[in-house]
This record gives sequence, structure tokens and C-alpha cells, in this order.
Amino acid sequence: MPGRTIGRRGGGAPIAILTDFGYRDHYVGAMKGAIASIAPGAQLIDITHGVPPQSIAAGAIALAQSWRYFPARTIFLVVVDPGVGTARRAIAVETRTGARFVGPDNGVLAPALEDAGPARAVELNAVRYRRAQVSATFHGRDIFAPAAAHLWRGVRLEALGKVIRDGLTPLNLPQAREGVDELRGEILYVDG
Repeated sequence: MPGRTIGRRGGGAPIAILTDFGYRDHYVGAMKGAIASIAPGAQLIDITHGVPPQSIAAGAIALAQSWRYFPARTIFLVVVDPGVGTARRAIAVETRTGARFVGPDNGVLAPALEDAGPARAVELNAVRYRRAQVSATFHGRDIFAPAAAHLWRGVRLEALGKVIRDGLTPLNLPQAREGVDELRGEILYVDG
């Protein structure tokens, strides 16, 4: 039966959150509130909320450098989404390693998914598993956080939406260029 909860809730694994929301505003707290409304027992771990605003590459690097240090069934909730409100897809992905990823299909998940080996992906379009009122600009709270919470509760991936068969968006990084006496590139990420 689609949407039925199975097994132990969360399987003991946390929901790990990575955003570019910063630490000053209420946005991360609102997302955590949306999760707690659905999965009050879920352990939430902040990877970072200090990704430079709208930097898909920096978010992808932070996720790729951290995901493998979490328990196998961790759900990674990633919101670095300059395309919110556009035609970009909201997705959830299960991997061969057991890790699950929820976020925008804009390349931010791509390096981590390449390492983890994507097994199945869905577009998050099942109305039942999102907030009743979906903001045009806060999909983190209204679509992504509820999807992560429902996954934690044991809802099957396929219940969250339509299976994606046409592939996911890769991360397009700028390439370095070599000249006669120079090498030109772009700094993608500077850690603290």
C-alpha cells in the first residue's frame, strides 16, 4: 500500500540538514518545526547553514565532504536552491549505500550521489506528503522538510512522487583555463 510506514521509524538514523540560510533568520527553525510536526522523534543534525547564499557548488562540496561520516540510513535534507519557484524539480533519492537525499535537482546533490550510487529517484509531487499551503519561495519548509520527515517515519520513496527515469541534473563547475604564462580558474569554496 503506497505511503504505509514500515519497520522502525527512522531506523535509528538522523536527518542531517545543510542549507545556505545562514544563522540569523528563522528559516532553519521553521524547517525543523515542519519536521517535528511529522516526525517528533527524529534526531536532527546540522551539517551547516553557512553555505554562501545561492552557491550550489559550495553546497555540493560541503555535502560531498560530509555525507559518508553519517549512519547508513541517514536522510540528507539539502536546501541550496536559487531556482526555487522555477521549473526545477524537487527530488528524493535512495542510494545503494542506504543514504537518502532530499533537495532540489540543481546539481547540489550530484557529487554525493555519484559517490553513494543513486538507486532510485522520485520527483516530490505527491500532495499528501507536503504542507497544505506551499509557498512559492520556501520549498525547504513546505516540500523538502515534510518529505524528509515522512521518509524518516518509514514512508516508501515511491509514495512521495513520480519515479524519475530521465536522469538527474549534474553539477556544472567552471573549468580552469591554461594560457602561455598563466592559469585561470575560479575559487569554488573557502572553508573557515
